[in-house]
Amino acid sequence: MVGLSFLCLANTFYLVEVFHVYKARLIFFLFLNAAATCLAQTKEDSLLKVLSRQKEDTSKVSTLNSLAWEFYATNSNRSLNYAQKALNLAEKISDKKGSASALNSIGIAYYFRGNYPEALKNYVRAAAILEGNGEVSPDRKKLGALYNNIAAILLAENNYQDAEKYFLKSLTIDGELGDKNGMAQSYNNIGTIYKDLSKYEKA
Repeated sequence: MVGLSFLCLANTFYLVEVFHVYKARLIFFLFLNAAATCLAQTKEDSLLKVLSRQKEDTSKVSTLNSLAWEFYATNSNRSLNYAQKALNLAEKISDKKGSASALNSIGIAYYFRGNYPEALKNYVRAAAILEGNGEVSPDRKKLGALYNNIAAILLAENNYQDAEKYFLKSLTIDGELGDKNGMAQSYNNIGTIYKDLSKYEKA
């Protein structure tokens, strides 16, 4: 009976300890979330002040894109709203780079909503603009990132053939720019495709 009581008591202490650890982690998570929201709000207020003083030009497009970027992971609706405003203005003043950035932000917002078809459509539109822009760095780097985003969605949809094609495009650009981290990521992504297809000799 004493042994059983001791075991019950020990289990009670264990459960209390687990509860406190869980509670501490939950409080820490809530603290981080609140801090991130506060920082995003502060950054938004700062950017909105800048926005209020800007003319209808490329600088305003850039600020709207920055606002969209601030919220893509925490508030996709707000991110999408700012990105759409950026796209509307960019198209109005024929700002191709701004349009591409806005379309990328729209794609990211849809991605975080789980709407992969819309995300893919906007990524492809953004890539098409950069492909025809005739500029090198930094647009080439952005294009490589877009290829990677496109490939990731295609991979999630089990479209391995097209995913491999876009990962290879991203790898080519990473090689041109000497981006070793990007190359390593592309090789890893391509290896994932070969592994899923059981092409172990290539993976």
